[in-house]
Amino acid sequence: MIKMRTFLEGLLISVVITAIVATSPRCGRDNYGDIDTLPRFTQHCWGPTWSPDGQTIAFGYVPWITVEGDTFVEKWDSSGVFLIDADGTNKRPFQMAGIAPFLSFPDFNPDGEWLVYIGGPGGVNNIYKAKINGDSITQLTFNNYWNRRPKWSPDGKKILFGRTEAPSDSCGLCLMDADGLNNKVINRENSAEIGDFLPDYEIAFLGWVNNSAGIWITDTIGSNKIRIYEYGDHAGGISCSPDGSKILFCIDDTEKLRLEIWVIDVDGSNPKRLCIDGIEPCWSPDGTKIVYVKYNSTKQAMTHPGYGELWVMDADGSNQRQLTFVD
Repeated sequence: MIKMRTFLEGLLISVVITAIVATSPRCGRDNYGDIDTLPRFTQHCWGPTWSPDGQTIAFGYVPWITVEGDTFVEKWDSSGVFLIDADGTNKRPFQMAGIAPFLSFPDFNPDGEWLVYIGGPGGVNNIYKAKINGDSITQLTFNNYWNRRPKWSPDGKKILFGRTEAPSDSCGLCLMDADGLNNKVINRENSAEIGDFLPDYEIAFLGWVNNSAGIWITDTIGSNKIRIYEYGDHAGGISCSPDGSKILFCIDDTEKLRLEIWVIDVDGSNPKRLCIDGIEPCWSPDGTKIVYVKYNSTKQAMTHPGYGELWVMDADGSNQRQLTFVD
């Protein structure tokens, strides 16, 4: 039986150095036992999402610069939310972080005119939105808790997100208006549940309800929670298909030291593994493709080319191909 455990995501950074040599010991995003041969970070692409027209992918990005062919430095002064065409060309910045803080986990609103994301001048864990041209940057949360993975509702009026590192009555799966008002917790747990909207405005989320872990379906007020799949601690992403028939999620196989992307029908049936060493999957708007991050905390990007990068695969897990590359 696959053992699950909480997968650490995101970075809590208040001060970073312009260029950090990526060979510090014991610094992977996750820690499996005594393995200490990792570079400082083995992931530099984060939380990819598709534009509504399927032409663009937004993602958090920390550039790597190759040094002497066998190591790299991380250019935090050049990090931020980036955009790339769906064919892997025309990578360009959307919002730059500067030295700090970290920007990541963007999501397009339904008409493609706004992006919501975490990070910004008010604190690395707060939620911001900005127009796709970079104007009208608006801070939506002000609590400096760990606010994570914002997702727009199908009509663009609400934003779903997870929150932890907060008072117990404020932790869990949260929902707010698109202007940041009427912030409320719809599943109160001392863990950062992550979720996504189904087309009918119901919410699928990974988390705990009354000490039972799984994939759950609920409404926007947090009532009538139904567990569709018994499942351990979440491990790096959930995404509902555009037609609402399927859900992508990740598991952490601690015995084989790898993360895997799975798909399941919305009623909890027909679970199927799509790929290994993958996290943070997201459906394309037409449901034919999945963008994700290739990642394994035990495999250095220096010796395993393509790890830490954006990849795309067909909806059945076939035709896996790399989108981003070390600068």
